[in-house]
Order: sequence, then C-alpha cells, then structure tokens
Amino acid sequence: MVPLEQIIMWIRDQGARVTPARRALIEVLAKHDTPLTVPELLTALHRRKLEVSKTTIYRELQFLLKHNLTHVIQFADRQKRYELIYKGSQHHHHVVCKKCGRVEEIGLVAVEKLLAPLEKRLALKVGFSKVGHTLEFFGLCNLCTKK
Repeated sequence: MVPLEQIIMWIRDQGARVTPARRALIEVLAKHDTPLTVPELLTALHRRKLEVSKTTIYRELQFLLKHNLTHVIQFADRQKRYELIYKGSQHHHHVVCKKCGRVEEIGLVAVEKLLAPLEKRLALKVGFSKVGHTLEFFGLCNLCTKK
C-alpha cells in the first residue's frame, strides 16, 4: 500500500502546493495496482466529480515525474501508462494479457539479483549512470484462455 499521506507531506516539504487535482491524481494512482493511461486517469477523476482537463493531468504527471513520484511504463501497445512510486517501493515487473490488456504486477527477486550486476557492467561499458531496466511479460490471462 502506498503511504499517501507521506507523499503529500513530502510534496509540501518541497514547497509545492497540493492542489485538489494533484491530490486526487495521487489518490487514484495509489488506489490502483496497475499502471493507468491518461484516458483512464481522466475517467477516474471525472468519476470523483473532479472536472479536470487532459492538459491538467499531463501537467500534474510531469510534476510527479520530475519529483520521482511516478514513472512511465509502455507495453507492446505503446500507450504510456503511469504508476506511482515512492521511497521504499520495490522495483517490479508486469505480466500483460495480449487479448484483453489486463495487467498484473509481479515481483521477481531472483531476476533482479541477476540484472543488478549486468546494469553496473553496462553502465561502465557505455559510460552511462543510473542504468535501469524494464521487463514485461505477455501472455493470455485465465479468462481469455477460456474464451
């Protein structure tokens, strides 16, 4: 569970405002276990009776990205999805249904242990810093397999 109030306090500590739109966006991202697209975020905020524009959502997402509170994930469909991250959160991956698009979060500790030294070697080899990775799996979920 994302420590929502800790995130809100951190934003205030940085001297930034916590507007109703910003707070609602963080709440929506915190509530969902899977990354969301901008249209999905817009729908979720409108369900909360918060009239925000797509521009406002993009502006708020840029704020969250700049402060390392969210990151962008792109699956095979190339749609950008946003997921809340926070200090102490675990790096994780996703498995995506190729038919319905359902996304499940998965943790792969063994894979992370293998990739960490590879990232360090790669960083040294190409002269990059803070090298990371994304790793997503694709398949058919149980519901789509039965269809």
